Amino acid sequence: MTRRLPVALLGVLLLTAGCQSDAGKAGDDDVVGVWQSNAGGRMEFHADGTFEAVNIAVNSLCVKSQDPFEEKRTDATGTWENEGFSDEGPGSHMVIDSPDGVLHDCEIWTTFVGDPGTELYLIHQDGEGERYRRTSKTAP
Repeated sequence: MTRRLPVALLGVLLLTAGCQSDAGKAGDDDVVGVWQSNAGGRMEFHADGTFEAVNIAVNSLCVKSQDPFEEKRTDATGTWENEGFSDEGPGSHMVIDSPDGVLHDCEIWTTFVGDPGTELYLIHQDGEGERYRRTSKTAP
C-alpha cells in the first residue's frame, strides 16, 4: 500500500499539470479583431492569419540604421499566429512584411494584459505606455 501512494500521487500531479497547461492560453478568437491603442496605433488581426497595422511602434531591431533606443512608428502588414513569447503570458507573434525594404527581419510579440481578448501590449515596450484595447471582434 505504501508503494502505491507515491505512484498514485505522481499520477494525480501529472493529470493536474496536463490540465493546467492549457489554462491561460488564448484562442484565435481572443486575437482576431480590431485593436486601438492609447497612442494612435491600430492593428487588425484577420482570421486567415494576416494583419494590418497603422501607426504602430517598432523597435530598433526592425528598422535599419536607427538609434537603438528610439522607437519608430510605422504602418505594416504581415502574418500572425496565436503564440505567446516564451517567458510571457498568452499573446500573438507577428511577422511583418516589408516590400520597401525599410523594415527587416521584423517580428513583434504581443502579450495580453489580464484576461485574453481585452487588452494587449507590444512586448518590446515592456508593458509601458501604449496599450491596445479591442474595439471590434471582427476585422473589416
